[in-house]
Amino acid sequence: MPGYPVVLPSADPSLCWSLCNTSQGCVAWAYGVPGCDQYQQPQCWLKSAVPIKTTNKCRTSGVSAQPATVVVRPYLNGGFLFLAGWLDQSFWPDGLFTHPTEDALLYDLQAVQMFGLNTVRLHQKVNPERWYWHADRLGIVVLQDAVQKYGGATNATIEPFLNDITAMINGRYNHPCIVQWTVFNEFDCVQAFPNVSAVVDMVRDMDPSRLIDTNSGGPANDLHIADVNDIHTYPYPGDPLPSATQYGMVGEYGGVGAFVAGHEWVPNQCKRAMIRRAICC
Repeated sequence: MPGYPVVLPSADPSLCWSLCNTSQGCVAWAYGVPGCDQYQQPQCWLKSAVPIKTTNKCRTSGVSAQPATVVVRPYLNGGFLFLAGWLDQSFWPDGLFTHPTEDALLYDLQAVQMFGLNTVRLHQKVNPERWYWHADRLGIVVLQDAVQKYGGATNATIEPFLNDITAMINGRYNHPCIVQWTVFNEFDCVQAFPNVSAVVDMVRDMDPSRLIDTNSGGPANDLHIADVNDIHTYPYPGDPLPSATQYGMVGEYGGVGAFVAGHEWVPNQCKRAMIRRAICC
């Protein structure tokens, strides 16, 4: 579009996205990262068509909030697949983070199919390799989170986070059940990173074959980089808009629970805590 690039008042890619949304004829945008390559100030380009996707570590890009004519959907084994599943934190009452038996490990995956689902988002945890072997064998799709520091992330969090995500990708790379890496979850770690797009680029360089979710339900999701527009909505599922470069995903919703007397972590308190979460969030 004529008259671009323009210099933005602050280094905030969401300003570029907002500018595109309020400019007639704009369907895509690109943001020049200040101090990277030739961009000394934050810059924005508006485009009247969605360009061919290119890799440029000095730019982030996205599309208008208005749905494009062509939108992205998950495509697996020769066809479009609607991914439906649950958020799995893989706790066991008699093993905590460790499965007590092989049957317990297997049953959590068998239950996915018993409920008519096909997907697991493995939340902030890397499971034993045998869990992924069972998912491979059963044909269950896995959306794998990076390990997160839950709250209080600082500059000191960056190095161990990058080490952990590197070990996760290298250690689980050859399991076909994994179709997507989730880099950040909500606000847990993302705010400690000055350049989120650089982390996404690092993951893309390590594994260009899989989808990448920048920030499930968190602030960097609004940058509209990588492959997913992933929102969290409680208690009801929202409507994440797909685009020509991202598919829409409700990464979390609900707070649906089954409370069995004598089988609760804290007797008579679990339901109350879930209701509070649904109301406040």
